[in-house]
Amino acid sequence: MSHDFSPFFKRFGWPSGKGMLPFCIGHRGASHRRENTLEAFRLASELGTEMWELDTQLTKDGIAVVSHDDHLERVFGIDRHISQMTAAELAALEGVNVPTFEAVAALARELGAGLYVELKAPSTGMLCWQHLRHMDQRFACLGSFDTAQVRELRDAGCDFPLSVLVRVGHDLHVLGDEAGADILHLCWERAGDRPQGSGDNGLDAESLR
Repeated sequence: MSHDFSPFFKRFGWPSGKGMLPFCIGHRGASHRRENTLEAFRLASELGTEMWELDTQLTKDGIAVVSHDDHLERVFGIDRHISQMTAAELAALEGVNVPTFEAVAALARELGAGLYVELKAPSTGMLCWQHLRHMDQRFACLGSFDTAQVRELRDAGCDFPLSVLVRVGHDLHVLGDEAGADILHLCWERAGDRPQGSGDNGLDAESLR
């Protein structure tokens, strides 16, 4: 079943032709490639996704990069932490291809893809927002489990849609109000066969406020 969210899209300057939900979001890019890499994101677009979900970390010298984990062990088999290296040191690691946020955003502009940015490391939200605003890259959303990061963006006047990610057992309305979020993203995949029906008012798995 589709829903018409074209007023939401118009409000935030998202492409007018994508106002019918659901639409396809590639989680960390395409699973056929190493997650959160340029190769994974490019393939995701080739396979028909309209947005890419990605995660942000921060290098020692304050550069926002795209990686789910600060520690490189799980994805790359290397016992190093992104937060303890400069961007140049990270880029120089053999066999490691962690892109900067700017590089991923540039690829998204080239391919016409949207960005669903999950903020992991503190302070990455402001960096990502400023870059997207400077490049006038409107087809993007910024969100986090950390309501403080989302609220920081809201209080700073961020004019992009903001999302709060909600774990099982947490009050989605309280967190949404605390963060000042536009989107409630229910991360309830372990809550049963139909977790999207567990919220008040029959909220969908990702609900626009």
